[in-house]
Amino acid sequence: MKFSSKLYTALLLYACASINANADNKTAPAFCEQLKAFSSDLKIDQSRSITFFVRHVDILSYQRVCKQYKADDRADDKSRAFCNWLSKNSSGEFMAANVTRALSCVTGSTNFFGRPMEIKELKGKLTAFEPFQDMPDIIIDFKYSFDVLAKDEENYFTITARRVKLEED
Repeated sequence: MKFSSKLYTALLLYACASINANADNKTAPAFCEQLKAFSSDLKIDQSRSITFFVRHVDILSYQRVCKQYKADDRADDKSRAFCNWLSKNSSGEFMAANVTRALSCVTGSTNFFGRPMEIKELKGKLTAFEPFQDMPDIIIDFKYSFDVLAKDEENYFTITARRVKLEED
């Protein structure tokens, strides 16, 4: 039996998406642990940020890129550790999986739309107050953009963790 090239490509993409979805379920808790570690040890009114994107070298290879920022424009150990982890454990093929994983950490949900679906384009910003129960003074700002047809630098997410002074009752 002969397979057409279109059918073969469709089956291959489906298999990759299925494998990626299973990997995403396993790495989401690890992502959240890394995000929490990245958010820790900040002083009041201090912040740190990372921006993550994937640069495609050619049709079959890519490079994960993570840039670190801190309020004083210097990277720190927490930012470097988070970027190193992202570079080894994030998806190079599917930015949607990376964004979904990050969103699930700050929102506490993995089911944003009520049903399983494939997201082909999404862009936005959100601020999560108290994303971690034991760190009520941490705020996470999350900016993200991905489109399956966009250029590499247009598919990214930026996470900024900041510590604020809590108002006393």
